[in-house]
Amino acid sequence: MSAWTVYWLFKLDDIQCVFLVASIIIGISFIISCLNYAANYEYQHYRKKNMRIVRHIGYTLLICATICTFIPSTKTMAAIIVLPRIASAENLDVVSKDAGDIYNLAMARLKDALGEPQTNKAS
Repeated sequence: MSAWTVYWLFKLDDIQCVFLVASIIIGISFIISCLNYAANYEYQHYRKKNMRIVRHIGYTLLICATICTFIPSTKTMAAIIVLPRIASAENLDVVSKDAGDIYNLAMARLKDALGEPQTNKAS
């Protein structure tokens, strides 16, 4: 993993925040432009211009809100990058072998603590 990737990984929350603030500001602008369109609807020469402005702001709001929604957080992206490396086949084989040994040892100790006689499965 390069230093550049790590830098952008830690900047994801900041980028998401920027798009959230932009979405809020653009949303307020969209509401104001809709109110302006409704207030000046009877004036024919303002209608086309106001409708173009409302559409433009609406599309921009949609894009910003979508980007804000789908940018993962720093923790999520770290899990996306790190989890496949941890859960590789080689690592899981070692862990599963060790987990089996630990389980057998724990069961033997538990049976000893309860006073049950151990049965040897090998014989």
